Amino acid sequence: MARIMGINRLVRNYRLGKETEKRVRNLIRDPQDPELTLRALDKILKTQGVKTINENFSSSSPQFRYCDTGDRYALTVGYDYYERKFIIANYGNLIEKACI
Repeated sequence: MARIMGINRLVRNYRLGKETEKRVRNLIRDPQDPELTLRALDKILKTQGVKTINENFSSSSPQFRYCDTGDRYALTVGYDYYERKFIIANYGNLIEKACI
């Protein structure tokens, strides 16, 4: 099981209660389907839907799906399909990583 960097900051920024924090951590820790997990996190975090970066997946330009906060500097949860892991970052960092 991989450690998700930034999860504590995400919990603090969204002011999640203990029960909600537990649900978020469980969803990210053991995802059955990243798309369903992101949709569930979208509802829990009350973001503005799940969006895609780089729909045309290639090995040099990974595809990301993320919960859209509406603020490019706010922390959000994303899934990196190239590395097959969840990441906690802001939209700007996701774009930067997608362009590398």
